[in-house]
Amino acid sequence: MPELNARQKKFVDAYLTHGVAKQAAIDAGYSERNAESISSQLLKKTQVADAIAARQAQAAERADVTAERVIRELAVIAFSDLRDAARWNEEWLQLIPSDELTDDAARALREVVSTVAETEHGTTRRLHVRQHDKIAALRMLCQYLGLLKERVEVEHTGLGDIFEAIRRRARAAE
Repeated sequence: MPELNARQKKFVDAYLTHGVAKQAAIDAGYSERNAESISSQLLKKTQVADAIAARQAQAAERADVTAERVIRELAVIAFSDLRDAARWNEEWLQLIPSDELTDDAARALREVVSTVAETEHGTTRRLHVRQHDKIAALRMLCQYLGLLKERVEVEHTGLGDIFEAIRRRARAAE
């Protein structure tokens, strides 16, 4: 397999840095005017695509990113339950102390904001708890597992109806 030339190596580096092919081509020294078509051509070259894939695999390995870990994290978010992190009733909301949360409950939390405000009626305390987007996590898991299939329904009218519609259009155009 042929080695990458200097510009192609720069393209791979730039592409892996910011993920924008056109900008990566410009950063690698290709003309701005032709950057879009050149970047498309570069990404189709086997040696460039292989170099990008190899570098991405190395980065994932260094970061200990595996498909299993990603799926597990998506599952934690997708199946999280706010009751694992907080208690509430009509009058109050209380977050479970962080040292008492399970690892899964803590990882499912996106944001916890506590505010205290002095008003003329006294001190008002507010606790705002947000979890990561469960719907997005469920959608990603379903896509990975092949559970989401786009359905296209076509009503069959028969060839006679199609030919009649074509004849009507032709007559209308005359």
